[in-house]
Amino acid sequence: QAAFFSRPGLFYASSHQAPFYPGTGAKSATGMSHNIVNVPLPRGCDSTLFRSRIEAEMLPALRDWKPEFIIISAGFDAHILDPLAGLNLVDDDFYWITRELIQISESACQGRVVSILEGGYSLDGLATGTAAHVRALMGN
Repeated sequence: QAAFFSRPGLFYASSHQAPFYPGTGAKSATGMSHNIVNVPLPRGCDSTLFRSRIEAEMLPALRDWKPEFIIISAGFDAHILDPLAGLNLVDDDFYWITRELIQISESACQGRVVSILEGGYSLDGLATGTAAHVRALMGN
């Protein structure tokens, strides 16, 4: 029983542009129980860099955590069309990361996933990125 309570009940992972507002989410910010994984991405980050960093840093940590369910905060301000941020992700990147998270959920937690739309500042990027995300959630 003591082992059950020895780890925190929450694992948090984030990919985001850094440095950028609000200035939080440093790679070194791992939480007291090492249950936080931040993947700060440089301005101009493209698909290749995004996927390699996520594959190396975020996905293995999430797999090791063995979550009971996954909540996706689906933000699209990293979309190449977004006028405020400086990341260059395309619709296929949002599809890819969603499928990766779905695969982890299928092996770790019987496919239990909740997705919450977070935002983005390009209506076109938000529409096409969200469509790619939903297609991946549906398994298409």
